[in-house]
Amino acid sequence: MKNRVHNLLLLHLLVLASSFVVIDSIEAKQLRQDLIQRRSQLASRMSPGSLLILFSNPLRPYSGDVYYEYRQENNFYYLTGIEQPESIFVLMPSNETFREILFLPERDPGRELWTGPMLGPEEATRISGIDNVWNAGEFKAFIEAILQGLPYRTERYQPSNGYDAFFSALEKSEAEVFLLLKPHPGLEGKLTRELEFAEQIRERYPGINVRDVHNILAQMRLVKSGYEISQLRKAVDITVEALRKAISEVRPGIWEYEVEAIIEYVFKRNNSSDWGFPSIVASGPNATVLHYEASQRQTAPGELLLMDVGAEWKQYSADITRTIPVNGVFTPEQLSVYQLVLKAQQE
Repeated sequence: MKNRVHNLLLLHLLVLASSFVVIDSIEAKQLRQDLIQRRSQLASRMSPGSLLILFSNPLRPYSGDVYYEYRQENNFYYLTGIEQPESIFVLMPSNETFREILFLPERDPGRELWTGPMLGPEEATRISGIDNVWNAGEFKAFIEAILQGLPYRTERYQPSNGYDAFFSALEKSEAEVFLLLKPHPGLEGKLTRELEFAEQIRERYPGINVRDVHNILAQMRLVKSGYEISQLRKAVDITVEALRKAISEVRPGIWEYEVEAIIEYVFKRNNSSDWGFPSIVASGPNATVLHYEASQRQTAPGELLLMDVGAEWKQYSADITRTIPVNGVFTPEQLSVYQLVLKAQQE
């Protein structure tokens, strides 16, 4: 038994060793180039004496030792392309050497045996274009040194001007730390890691200004690159295919959850990560509930079925709504309203 476990672990390690030997596809190159441009654009909107800290989304418990399927924080993925949890991204726009730093958890073969391969530094650099990939265990020592005006990862007693702009701002009480502080939980909601971190900085380093990067990123994301548009089109194409399949299967007596299952099956069949928002499949009176999600009603002849759905592709989501007659034919009243809405859309 012991030999069998040993052999299985050895085989697993060999698989992991080869799991990241991936051909750099055209799409991967396009994503990496987009990521580099996004970070450069963000750096240009930050002051010289500032730094940005972004935390990845935490793992969220479902029950016991089971977690919800992981989804990376939108803006973390937008700037890094990294989907690894327990990661941190730092941007210091005026640094000469360590301008961009990605902190990743150390690879753990025992953990990977249960949950799959973790990213190593080379693979993270290939995806993101970030050259400095450090162990996440270093982040605490790094940030404490920087906030105290001490250079990090430099030879002792050797001059280093890599952090000069930030350290100069520190001396003048003009240094800024950007964090993602929205959405805000209000007075009673649980504080996010970012808000707790912001409070620590305000208490222990009163000369440092904490700023929210949310509005800068929101403005940047208003304009889509060619690569982003291609990802949106892919999400739309998958959603259209799903709706066409569902429409072909709808008949009186079908349950809402059956239609939802057809739609989301097509999402998964096309390797969509999932829906971009919970699917709304609503028949009869349920179609008047704006965000109906139960999908527990059986359809009847003469009714309408509303489907408001969207596949998510690489964190880009489609959003399409279609309303059809369950038995395939509109009543005169239904057709009148349908044509009115269609004409408004076309106008």
